[in-house]
Order: sequence, then structure tokens, then C-alpha cells
Amino acid sequence: DLTGYYRIYKSANIQKLHVRYLTESACFDLDECMALRADEVYFVAIEDAVAVTKEMFKSWGFDSKITKQTRILLSAEQVEAVVGALKSKPDRRDAFSAETKRLMPRDMVEDAEALVLEDAENDPSAQQQNANENETIKQE
Repeated sequence: DLTGYYRIYKSANIQKLHVRYLTESACFDLDECMALRADEVYFVAIEDAVAVTKEMFKSWGFDSKITKQTRILLSAEQVEAVVGALKSKPDRRDAFSAETKRLMPRDMVEDAEALVLEDAENDPSAQQQNANENETIKQE
């Protein structure tokens, strides 16, 4: 089932940064290590997820078995249909972010918060998102 999406607007090969600043990284033996940045994020509650069915796959022209590792390339029209179905449900991004933070080890949360603060200094919309996430955490 599909519970949300990230619309990617920027990507970069950051392997050289890992080599320069880290003593260990899973990407050292790879040809590249990609980082992605999204300019739009949308998540729905699990009960509002878009169900991925065999019938849906067939209507999209795919005959492969659906597994957790299934990867397919959708047309613009197919993406619009999925995004439209998701956006017809309430956005639960704040709850999703709060739950992700709750499940993270504490040192990773501190690292993630530092990155959010760094982004907020450069992006006014990130400042608002960070404020929303902090408010959600305080309410819990």
C-alpha cells in the first residue's frame, strides 16, 4: 500500500563527502552515493493508504509479482492518479514525522534536528515545518 510520497527536486552524489568526513560508510565500495531533497511531502494514515493491487498493476501494463522490493516506473498520468488519490485524504505528515522521531535512537534524533535547523536557516518554509514538528512533539 502507498501511504505517501516525496517529490524530489534535487539530487547529488555525496560519496566524496562521505570519504572526506567519515571513517566508515556503506557507500565506500559503491560507484556513487546519492542524496535526495524533496520540495513536497505528503503522507496519509495507514487506513487511507492507496492499495496496490494486481488489477492496478495490470491496468498500468505490468505483469510482475508485487513484493516489498517491487520497483516500477510510472508515467506522468499514473503518478498524477496516485498523488490525486493520496491528496484526497488528510495530510498526516506531522504525525508521521513525530512517530519517526519517536522510534529513532536519541543521537540520531539530535543529528536530524541539527540538519533541520541548518535547513531552516536557509529556507523559510523549512522554518514553519520545523515549528509544526516541534509543536506536535510537545503535545505528545
